[in-house]
Amino acid sequence: MQCLCSPTRAEINQAHAKGTYLDIGIPSLRNLFRIRWHRVLLWCVLALSSLPIHFLYNSAVFKTIGAEDYYMAVVNEEFFNGNPFLDSYNLTYTNSRGVERTINETFDNQLYVLQKDVSTNAAYKNASLYERLTNSDCISTYGTPFVTDRADVLVVTSARTVIANQTAFDESWSFVPSQYTEDGLSYSWICSDEPTATAKTCNIAKQRRKASAWTKSGLPIEYCLSQLIPGPGLCRLKFSVNILIVVIVMNACKCLVMLLAFWRGKEVPLVTVGDALSSFLQKPDPLTEGRCLMAKTDVAKGPLRWSSPTSEGRELLKPVAAYWHPVRQRWFAAVGIWRWAFTLGLITGALGGAVALLVVASNFLKLKLDTGQSVFGLGFGAVDARAVIIDSLPNAGLATEVLLANLPQVICSLLYFAYNGLFTSMVLSHEYSQYMLRNRRKALRVSSPKGEQRSKYFLHLPYTYSIPLIAISTLLHWLVSQSLFLVRVTTGSQGEDYRISSLGFSCSPILATIIVGSVLVLGAIGFGCRKLASSMPLASSCSVAISAACHPPGEDTDAALLQLSWGEVGEANTELGHCSFTSEETRSPRPRHLYAG
Repeated sequence: MQCLCSPTRAEINQAHAKGTYLDIGIPSLRNLFRIRWHRVLLWCVLALSSLPIHFLYNSAVFKTIGAEDYYMAVVNEEFFNGNPFLDSYNLTYTNSRGVERTINETFDNQLYVLQKDVSTNAAYKNASLYERLTNSDCISTYGTPFVTDRADVLVVTSARTVIANQTAFDESWSFVPSQYTEDGLSYSWICSDEPTATAKTCNIAKQRRKASAWTKSGLPIEYCLSQLIPGPGLCRLKFSVNILIVVIVMNACKCLVMLLAFWRGKEVPLVTVGDALSSFLQKPDPLTEGRCLMAKTDVAKGPLRWSSPTSEGRELLKPVAAYWHPVRQRWFAAVGIWRWAFTLGLITGALGGAVALLVVASNFLKLKLDTGQSVFGLGFGAVDARAVIIDSLPNAGLATEVLLANLPQVICSLLYFAYNGLFTSMVLSHEYSQYMLRNRRKALRVSSPKGEQRSKYFLHLPYTYSIPLIAISTLLHWLVSQSLFLVRVTTGSQGEDYRISSLGFSCSPILATIIVGSVLVLGAIGFGCRKLASSMPLASSCSVAISAACHPPGEDTDAALLQLSWGEVGEANTELGHCSFTSEETRSPRPRHLYAG
C-alpha cells in the first residue's frame, strides 16, 4: 500500500508547481489526492479487501461447546420412595436456549425415569451418577445460561406436603413445576420467589449469599440432587466454509492488485527518502533553489515560508537567505501534530475500551463465580460457560457475533499501521540527520541500488525496529483473539439440534492486552524524547524540504551514486554560504551565518 501511494518524480514536480508537497517514505493519505487515479483505485481495492479479512479470518475456525437441556423439579423426600405424583399437569420444560416448552407427556415420562432411577438400588447415592449439592453450589452450578457437564436437577424441599394453592396439586404429591418465560433467562427459576426479580433479572450472586434461606414456590430448599454426565462435555473444533470462501476471494483480489501494481509500466515511484534524494541530486528542482536550510515547518508558515495561500491556490515566494542556528531537535518533531494525535488517540481509545470491557466482564463474572474465586482463574482464553455473553445478545446471529468478535482485530490493524507510520517518520528523520555527522559519509538506501548505493530495508524500517514492531503486533492480535472470541453452543432438544452463536471472553488476556497497549504508548513517548543525530534541518518526509537540500556543486554530477554527506560546500569565506548533499568535502555550517543557494 505504501508503494502504491508513493509519488513519482513527475507527480512531485506537479505538486511543487502548485505550492504544496507530498510525503515520501511513509504511508500517507495526502498523496492519494495527487497521484494517478489508477494507483488510487488499486490502493482503495487493497484497503477495502483487507476489511473482510480482518473482520472474518479470526473466526474461520472456532470452538463449539455442548450444552445440556435439563429438567428441574421440586420434590420432597417422599419422591425418592416412589410415591405417585400428578402426571397430567402441563409442566414447563426449561432448556439452555431460554425457550419455554410445555411437554406434558414427555416431561412426565422423564420424571418417571428420574423417580425410578433415584428410588431403586439407591442409585442417587452413587457419586458417578448423581451428586448432592448444597444450596449455594446448586445455585452456582445451574445459574448459568447453559449447563455443559450436568443434566436434570431435583430441588429437594423439607416440606412433607406440597402446598401451591393450585387445583392441579393433591396434598400427597410432592412436585412443583418450574416457571419460565420465553424471553427470559434459562436459570430464572432459581429466583422465582424473589419479589423484585423477573424472568430477565436473576442475580445469582445475591441468591448465593442467602442460599441457606432459599425457597422455591414458598417451599424451603435443603439441597439439590444433580445428574452427572459421564465423560467430558461435548467440545469440537469447527470451521466456517462461507468465511473461508470470503477470505480466499479477498486474498485473490489482493494478489491481483499486487500483480497490476507490479506491471504498472514506466512509472517509478519514489518509495524511500533515498529514492527522493537520488532523484533530486540527479535533477535538482529549480523551485526549491536558494532555500538550502529549509525544514518541513518552513514550507507553509514562518518568515522563510516557501509558499503562501491565494484565492487561486498557493503562490511560490522568492527565496530568503537564512541564518544557521544549530539546534538538535527531538524525534517528536519529526512527526506532525495530527499524526501524533491520531496515533496516541487511537491507542488510548483502544485501551479505554479494553479497560471498560475488563470492568464489565469482571462484574459479569462476579455474579456467577463462587465467593473467593478470581475472575482471572478461568484459564487464559479458555471457553467457559460462565464467561459467555448470551444474556445480552438474545437475538444476535452468527454474522453479528463474528463482526463483534473481530472488531478489536480491525482496531489492532489500524493501530499497527498508525504506529508503524509514527516510527517510520521518526526513524527516517534520525537516519537523514546522520548525513551531517563529520567523518561519517553514507551511501543512499534506494529501491534499485546502483554504484555505492545500498538496498532499502525490506520493511521500510531498520530490522532493530521493524522486527520488534511485528512481534508486538502479532502478540497483540493473539491476545485480542483470546480476549473476545466466537463461541458456538450446540444443544439438543426433543431430537432436534440447535446452535447458538455467542461471544466468549477471558479476563486474563484482556488484562495482558491492556499491559501491552500501555507499553506501546510509553514506547512511542520514550523514543520521541530521543534527540536526532545532528542539528541538520528537519525535512522529515516532506518532498519540498528534501528537494531544497539537494543542490550540489555543478561538477558533482554523480553524487547520487557515491557516499554522501550534508554540510557547507563551496568557498569557506563567502558572506553568503550554501549547504547541500554532496559527495565532495563538506564543512559544518557556521552559526549565525547567512546561507542560501
